[in-house]
Amino acid sequence: MQHESLINSWSVVAWAMVPSLLGWSALLIGAKLGLLILAIGLLLQFVIDYRSTKQSITPSWFITLRSILTVGAVFCLIVGWVGLTI
Repeated sequence: MQHESLINSWSVVAWAMVPSLLGWSALLIGAKLGLLILAIGLLLQFVIDYRSTKQSITPSWFITLRSILTVGAVFCLIVGWVGLTI
């Protein structure tokens, strides 16, 4: 999913590291807060992916795939969070 003008962009490389750092911090924080952080992180990543699709940086099929995967993952994280809080 490389876009030629963004291959050497430091902002793109830096943003590519955010999901893994967010995931590790959510793991270290604990289950209750960590699940919420992961859900919020996935939603933020969806917004960024939506914008990049609108700017034709990613292919048009990508946002459809990302939508399905994000809804499924966020739903599972929220169900897990509810299970821990009840």
